[in-house]
This record gives sequence, C-alpha cells and structure tokens, in this order.
Amino acid sequence: MSRETSLQFATGRVKEVASALSKIQRKGYTDPLVQLTDLAGVRFITLLSTDVQELGTLLEAEPSWTFELSRDPDLEMAADPERFQYQSRHYLVRSKAEQTLNGVTVPAGLTCEVQIRTLLQHAYAEMVHDSIYKATGKVPPGAIRYAASSMALMETADHLLCETMRLLREDSASIDGVLEGLANIYSSQVHSLDEPVDVQLNRFVIEELRSELPADVTRKVSSFLSENDYLAQNIRNYRHSADPFWLQPISVLAYWLVHHDRDTANKWPLALSMEALQQVYSDLGISMHPH
Repeated sequence: MSRETSLQFATGRVKEVASALSKIQRKGYTDPLVQLTDLAGVRFITLLSTDVQELGTLLEAEPSWTFELSRDPDLEMAADPERFQYQSRHYLVRSKAEQTLNGVTVPAGLTCEVQIRTLLQHAYAEMVHDSIYKATGKVPPGAIRYAASSMALMETADHLLCETMRLLREDSASIDGVLEGLANIYSSQVHSLDEPVDVQLNRFVIEELRSELPADVTRKVSSFLSENDYLAQNIRNYRHSADPFWLQPISVLAYWLVHHDRDTANKWPLALSMEALQQVYSDLGISMHPH
C-alpha cells in the first residue's frame, strides 16, 4: 500500500454454513464454489474517497487473482447525478490458483467479495442502509429524504477534505523538492551524506525561509557553490565533524542566502546554529553585524 492511502481498518467474514446451504437450495446452484459470490468477504474502511480509489488501483493490479467491479458509486453517480444514496465500491475477486494461507487451502476460482468505502460512507451504511435500502416494509418518505440529505452533506465534506489534503500534499512536495535538491548538491559537491539527514530540521528552515527562496533556488545554490568551490572545501576539511549543522543540506543553502541577502542573520530561524551562521558570514567575508 502506498503512503498516500490512509487505511483505517479492515474486517473479514466467512458465510455461515447454514446460510450458505440455504442459499444453494434457494438458488438451485449446481457449482456453489463458483456461483456463490459471498462465501468470503472483506471490507476496507479508508478516510477519504481518494484513498478508496488508491486501494482499488492496488487491488486491480494484484496478479494472483482476477477481479470484477460489481458496484462502482462513481459510475452510479454519473448515471444519476441527482440521486444521493448508499455508496461503496464492491469487487468480486477470484483466486487464479489454489493457495494455502495460514494453513487454510483456498481453491482456485473461489470468490471473495471486497468492499471499499470511506469512514463517512461506512457510518451512513451502518445507520441507514439496512433500514432503508434493504427494508422489507414501507419506509417513510421523510426518512428517505433525510438519508439522501445526509449523504449529500457527506459527499460535500469528503470533497472539502480531499481538496484540503491535496493542497497540503502539494505544499509539502514543494518543500521536499527543495530539500531533495539541496541534499543532492551537498552529496555531490561537499561530502557524501553518511549520516541520516535531519529531515524535520531541514524542512523547518526551508519552510520558515520560503518567502526568501526563488523557484529555482537549488539551481542557484548549485551554481554559487560551483563558482566558489572553496566553501565546499571548508565544510569538507574543517567543519564537517565539528558541528552537526555542517552535516545538513541547509548548510549550503545558508551560504547562498547570506550572499544573496546580508540581513539573513535576522531572519535565520535556528537560534542554536547562530555560531555556525557566523562562520558562513566569515567565509564569505561579510560582517554578520555591520555597524
């Protein structure tokens, strides 16, 4: 599962023997292992609809089984956009070959019903699906309307949360992109990154100084360091083992920042690294506190 998928929990179930036999007799099945599609089932609950799509993509890519999409709420909404109803993505998954899992033999062709839904969709289903959509008697029209209204609100909430997470991921990706670029510069021009990068520390500095960084900041830092290769030599020969600050990619960013803006000391967010920043100023021949 990818790191973008937020799986909350999964539950499995096996159909009761009495229930299976009853259905076989009722339906007149002659090959129940194939014809019964609900002998086994599993339900995945995710946070958002984007996670449902991600999990569905992973399920469809698994080579050890075939799948059939038996229910897709996206297609149902496209066919009837004015209707708000129970939503859950359903798959029928069949093993291509006999498998033994935890001591249990699963014959080839055995069907497992897989449901994937969001936490909001699950709450809706648990509360109203059986009592409205599978009701044996007449359901009050007001109850149906309220249920549809609640699903409309849930869709709106899901949409807003998905957009929120999209913006947060885009913002995080921009910071991670700068950090990755600085790490590549450090490892190629200064010293191999033998120690793990303090990601939280580096991201904090980049985030706090974002307004000072142009879109092509890594290219500018790389060019500046290449044109002033003595700076990398200073880190490599004299600073590398003296202060943990010089083991971090932000150390090369500090050189470009000070060169670009002599007032960087007043904007630098790490109070504990001010001594190292003083050395940056010194290496560049710039006074940290001009009179």
